[in-house]
Amino acid sequence: MDQVKHSNHLHPLSSPSLLSSACCSLSLPLQLASYLTKSPPLHPSVDPNFVLTGNFVPVDETPPTECLVVEGELPRSLHGVYIRNGPKPQHQPLGPHHLFEGDGMLHSILLSQGRAIFCSRYFKTYKYKLEHNTGFPMIPNFLSGFYGFGDVGRGIVALGRAMTGQI
Repeated sequence: MDQVKHSNHLHPLSSPSLLSSACCSLSLPLQLASYLTKSPPLHPSVDPNFVLTGNFVPVDETPPTECLVVEGELPRSLHGVYIRNGPKPQHQPLGPHHLFEGDGMLHSILLSQGRAIFCSRYFKTYKYKLEHNTGFPMIPNFLSGFYGFGDVGRGIVALGRAMTGQI
């Protein structure tokens, strides 16, 4: 029987020094990519966790609902509708958010025969339908600006997808 001679040469990555240098050479580009795509802290004027609080919290649509009169009564001769539009976003934004950005919602109060009926509905735009079907924001907000390479990248991807008809 022939004996097979094994060489003393090791696989290149089995050497600790080669393995650590290979890991370090991969680690630096990954750390750099992470640093470049990480957005800086948001200013409170565009931070969704600060801006979308109180009266500005995203709300769901409300079917026509009769309002209770807390004190007194509404005049039976008062007839009309008060309609207010606002920028209510349907989903919490992923990045900076300006108060003028959002999907748009109409709120109405119908006054008739001593009763008040409240209702709110989103504008059913293409953007609204797209993000409603996916369940998260797909088109970045442009009024609030870009706060890092990550925001610029998301903007470029959204623009490319729009130009190719994907959104």
